[in-house]
Amino acid sequence: MIDKVVDFLIKENALRVGASPWPTYGESDQSINVDWERLFPRTKSERDGNDWDLYGDGWSPEFGREFLDDIEEALGQGPPERARTADERAEGRSARWDVCAWYQPIHYFGYNWGIFIREDCARSLAVGIARFMPRGTQGKTGRRTTLAKALVRAAVYAYFLHEQYHHKLECLGLRLHVVERSSRYLPYHTMVYQATKGTDEQLEEGLANANMYARLGEEPYRQWMSFPVLEALRAYLRWSFPMDPPGYRKAVDYLRKPDFDAGENLLHGQVKEASLRPAQPTGDWDIAPRLMQSFFTVTSDIWTVIPLGSKPVLPTLPVAPVRTCSTAEMIKLYKQAGYAEVAGGKGSHVKLAKPGAPTMILPGDRRELSPGVAKTAIRVLGGFNLIDLPELLAGRLLLGRAV
Repeated sequence: MIDKVVDFLIKENALRVGASPWPTYGESDQSINVDWERLFPRTKSERDGNDWDLYGDGWSPEFGREFLDDIEEALGQGPPERARTADERAEGRSARWDVCAWYQPIHYFGYNWGIFIREDCARSLAVGIARFMPRGTQGKTGRRTTLAKALVRAAVYAYFLHEQYHHKLECLGLRLHVVERSSRYLPYHTMVYQATKGTDEQLEEGLANANMYARLGEEPYRQWMSFPVLEALRAYLRWSFPMDPPGYRKAVDYLRKPDFDAGENLLHGQVKEASLRPAQPTGDWDIAPRLMQSFFTVTSDIWTVIPLGSKPVLPTLPVAPVRTCSTAEMIKLYKQAGYAEVAGGKGSHVKLAKPGAPTMILPGDRRELSPGVAKTAIRVLGGFNLIDLPELLAGRLLLGRAV
């Protein structure tokens, strides 16, 4: 499906790779694909004896003693006592939306789209959630690692659900693009999202927070978290929302379903008309439900971001080679597969095409492609996984056949 979306955006001149208004991870970071089948278990959940977290899910994190001590010290303490002013309370928050986690839209990142979560932020948020656990938890925790795992899992779910809302908004834009035959997502981002940044009129962020809060109490997320952990997370969010940046803090206005539905109807109109005050009556959207459903199982493109050379705590897929490959090396592989460079790459990006095959756009002149780009690029070449890249570069694999 992602191949069709990228090809559609290329055809419609609506792919803006390299022109993103958002930052991404830096050269001192590494991104590793999260194993969502362990983070979001498909099998019926089972709980440990203390009822804190799941077991049998294949995720056995190795937390350091300092982190476990931080969790234990925070348990049941409530909001920081010194947080009396708004600025002081803001210092006590652990969740920094779109700094600690962000969504890279297909329109701006192509095959390098996905949800990215900084692992150090997930740990910090876990400590923040621990403060809202029931008093007396210290005497019931048993194995400290099990409770810490439950709190980190809850923190990741919060970040994931906030960012997944941005993905679903992009899917709305794509649907409208197909119907209207002109981009809806790009004008919306220029005329509405970016124009209202830093103000309470940035509706999308407030709704993303409110949607995240509501979905945490729904299945399947509710079954993946014990009741005390879920309630602690939601208590933390109720405390922190009013102190979030403009736009984000407006989540408190959309926690009731009728208010949320009205806000989302307005957002639909903003995307369709690229206007802060759309002309179409917002009530019209009540008879067009589910326009923001995801095209994909977005969980297959969740990435954890950690310092270069460190080891992840979150469950991840088999780690890619330390190095991926350069743009030039990937172009060489594509040419061996019958692709040719064609005009149409934006800026320094390279566009590769082959009759009857998906078009590929690569960032130009990179010494090392990001894991997301490399992962998709070699999948397009024949269903390879990232761990196959060294064999492909060495010429020992060719179009799915060993040589």
